[in-house]
Amino acid sequence: KTSGVIKINSFNNEHNHPLTSIVHEIAPQFRKLTPEMLVDIEKYVIQGRMDSASIYPLLRSDYPNQPIHKKDLYNAVYQFRQKNNPGNTDASQILELLMEWKDSDPLWIVKLWIDTVSKRLVFLLWMSPIQRELYGKYNDVIIIDTIYNTNRFRMMLCIIIVVDNNYKSRIIASAIIDDETLDTYRWIFDTMLTETGVLPGVIFTDLDPSMIQSIKEIYPNTHHMLCIFHIDLNLRKKLKGKLGDKFEEFHQKFYTCRNSLCEDLFELRWNQLINQYPIAAKYLSDTLYLNKESWAIPWIHSQFTTGAQSTQRIESINKCVHEKVDRSTSLRDLLLKINDHVSNDEHLEKFEIERNALPTVGMPMLNTRFFSIVDGIMKTFLTPVILGKQRSEMNKSVCYIN
Repeated sequence: KTSGVIKINSFNNEHNHPLTSIVHEIAPQFRKLTPEMLVDIEKYVIQGRMDSASIYPLLRSDYPNQPIHKKDLYNAVYQFRQKNNPGNTDASQILELLMEWKDSDPLWIVKLWIDTVSKRLVFLLWMSPIQRELYGKYNDVIIIDTIYNTNRFRMMLCIIIVVDNNYKSRIIASAIIDDETLDTYRWIFDTMLTETGVLPGVIFTDLDPSMIQSIKEIYPNTHHMLCIFHIDLNLRKKLKGKLGDKFEEFHQKFYTCRNSLCEDLFELRWNQLINQYPIAAKYLSDTLYLNKESWAIPWIHSQFTTGAQSTQRIESINKCVHEKVDRSTSLRDLLLKINDHVSNDEHLEKFEIERNALPTVGMPMLNTRFFSIVDGIMKTFLTPVILGKQRSEMNKSVCYIN
């Protein structure tokens, strides 16, 4: 006892008590995730963008006889995320650049959401001072859309635009997001409302249910409009196979109904459509009719929409963005490309203002001959582009025949 030395006199190399029945669950050598499981986990994390809580029941179903410890699963998910997302440095770079801009002008809006566990960038929204000014002026109609394959981290790019007084599409906010869930769009709209205090009059979107629900919650008094182009795509997807040769006839009658000039005529044609094509009745009634105020002409025409009936304006911007970025682009470069597009729009606006300020001499027009007083009033309040549209309507009016 005093020497501190322990001596072994004999050693029994035989197990002298029964093994526990759950040794396969607690012994470290059996706890490891198998190579097959790791392949599935990597697929769920990288392609499915799933977390450990979502992956666990799938693995339990696919590997019922294999013990799965949540801590081991969490560690594997974390490792795959770290391996696939070297974006901590890139996220830092985009945030550093945005904060530099905000330091030089405090009117910049830069808002982000970082996952508390993985410390990964989940949402990031930004608006420049000029974009804030545009949003404050031209919030009657906004159009929102989300596009893919704009960066190497597979984050989606959400773009929000307005139509200015020159009838031009202008980006007023951009966001990079990790998914398209209800919480994501809630965060975007709530952030914009909190930071700007602006309540848009009309919002055009595609048929994304998460986006639609978030608009109802954050902007309950805003009129939500559905893109007719996306409705048409869904009609073809859902009904063309069922209707077969009758689809084109149905398609024409659907648009005749949709373009009715009054509500009563719409309801009459809608009922006829349901009766003539009963196989399409469920989709028409359960999906489209419930939102008729968002896409049918009798209701759309009661709102100011700048003539928009779809998200086509933003689709053209998406095309321009895709010409400059792709799935290999860093987040910082994506920010710079979007900012270049916004800056070009600003330069074009200044050019238009300077050009329109130059005096011009033209041929006399019908609007000055018959509507000189009205034309003089309009010149005081309207921009050249909108004034030109009004003058065109004046010129057409003298050609009407009773």
